[in-house]
Amino acid sequence: MRNVLGISLGTRTVGLAVFYKGKLSDWRMKTFYDKWSDVKCTAILGMIEKMVLRNGSSAIAIKTPIPELCSENIRRLLEGVQALSLKHRTTFLHCTIHDLKARYSPEYRVHKDIFISTMLERYPRLAGIYEKKKRHGSYYDKIFEAIECGEYALEAGL
Repeated sequence: MRNVLGISLGTRTVGLAVFYKGKLSDWRMKTFYDKWSDVKCTAILGMIEKMVLRNGSSAIAIKTPIPELCSENIRRLLEGVQALSLKHRTTFLHCTIHDLKARYSPEYRVHKDIFISTMLERYPRLAGIYEKKKRHGSYYDKIFEAIECGEYALEAGL
C-alpha cells in the first residue's frame, strides 16, 4: 500500500489527511490568517511540503474548487503543489467536489453530509471532528474532503 496525502486546498484553510500504508493515520486543519501575499503562499506550500516529507507520501490527491471557479490565488497554490509533486516524485491527482461525490452517485446529487456520515461509519474516531463541524459549520468540511481525496487516490490505485 502506498502513502497518500489528501488535501482540501484553500487560501485561508487547508484540510489534510495522511494515509500511511493505505490506512488513515492523521488528519488536521491548518489555518493561515494573514492577508494573501507571496509570504502566505510560501507558508502554505512549505507546510504541505513538510507533510509530504514527514509522511513519505508517494501520492498527493488534492481537492480544489471547480476550475472555472478557482481564484488566481488557488491556481497559484495548485501550481505550487504540482511543482512540489514533481520535485519529490510523487504521483499527483487533482479532483473536484463533483469527483468525490461521484464515488457515491454518478448524478452528483449527493450532499456532503452523506459522504461524511458514510466516512464516520468507516472511521468512528472522526466523531469528535464531526461534533465540532456541527457546532462551527463548514469550517471542518475540509478535513472530510481531504480524507475523501485520499480515499479517491487509493481507490484509483495511486
